Amino acid sequence: MDLDVVATVAKSGEIPIQVLFRRSLKGLTLTVKLLPKVEEFIRGLGSGEVFSVRTMGRHWLPVGGQDLMVYDLNFNPGILPTDAGGAFRLDRPGGVILESEMTPTGHTRDVVNVSFLRLVGASEGSGVTFAVQGVFTDTAVKAMGAQVEAAEKKFFVSYMKPFNLAVMVCTQEIP
Repeated sequence: MDLDVVATVAKSGEIPIQVLFRRSLKGLTLTVKLLPKVEEFIRGLGSGEVFSVRTMGRHWLPVGGQDLMVYDLNFNPGILPTDAGGAFRLDRPGGVILESEMTPTGHTRDVVNVSFLRLVGASEGSGVTFAVQGVFTDTAVKAMGAQVEAAEKKFFVSYMKPFNLAVMVCTQEIP
């Protein structure tokens, strides 16, 4: 029996970021689909150069024979908090999707590796699909999907969602 979990960010009726987790007897696969403007933004975080995921990590395996390529990242925001109490990062292509980290206060928190947003071609056709090494329970896949969704939303809101800010300076004369 297959298990599908979808993590989606929706804005004004369009879906800029979507990740489908599919667990089957063959293992876990992720399909990443981005709007072209999201992929362009990710490309702009670096030099535009691409490199193989295999040079960074071994947990992601290509599906369909194509090598997985990611965009270079000149701007590394580090580990960023989500609104759900976890955190996310963009700097570990090919790494585990979910890891625990000890905080400076001695607590542990989950850190979601959303480096798959850097995959080249994620805005084309049906996106990019890759396999993830490991054994995952249905509970773990559902929890991972919820954490990825929280990370995607925080990424989109923090870096891509348009907003306007007006700054005004007022003075008052005191007689």
